[in-house]
Amino acid sequence: MFAVALLTLCWFVLPETHARERRVPLSPRSLFTGYRVILSSEQFLPLALAITCNFGGLFVYIAGAPAFVLGILKLQPDQFYWLFVPAISGLVLGAMLAGRLAGRVSARKVLGAGYAIMGSAALAGLIVAWLVVPSRVPWAVLPLAFAAIGINLISPTLNLLVLDLFPLRRGAASSVQGFITLTFNAMLAGLLSPWLADSAMHLAVASAVLFAGGLAAWRWYRAIAKRAPPAGVIERELLTGG
Repeated sequence: MFAVALLTLCWFVLPETHARERRVPLSPRSLFTGYRVILSSEQFLPLALAITCNFGGLFVYIAGAPAFVLGILKLQPDQFYWLFVPAISGLVLGAMLAGRLAGRVSARKVLGAGYAIMGSAALAGLIVAWLVVPSRVPWAVLPLAFAAIGINLISPTLNLLVLDLFPLRRGAASSVQGFITLTFNAMLAGLLSPWLADSAMHLAVASAVLFAGGLAAWRWYRAIAKRAPPAGVIERELLTGG
């Protein structure tokens, strides 16, 4: 009831902030037309896949957190911080670095650095799972912290590229991209995680494969963008190497 009242209040009280020529009609036909335009864009899918795979490489550990922390790391129920503190700290640090580098370093260099960090973290995770006792902390979780830095270092650029593809439907583009990511994460948690969380090596391999998928999707997008008209400033930087 409160939600209905709040929605009604917003409908009648809050003013429309978009200029009249940039407004999109609120109708089923307009919504489905927008979704069709977004999903039919050859540049949208690789960007959405890159974002999804990048975060999926970390989320595979989050989805399997009980098995990873209690079973593989052999920690106690009150020691889940061994997983989440490094992961969240890495995400925060990556976001801070992205903000510091914005406007100072080209988007192309930021993307290259981010994927280099993620690739190094994936390799370190495989080595730790193979050579080091899997239950030994902090070595088992340090690669996750570095991977998280790379993920959030490049996420703002990828998200802006998605939005720049559809200047009049940025909200819809963000929603569709979020739907793809959340759907994949739900499948990862519900279907794949029980099969992967039985060993540190399985998790490390799955994470590395997802990071590689994100890089492949990014290179796919770059190949398409080179022959397509630039969508915005960031894309022009990427195409010209600025």
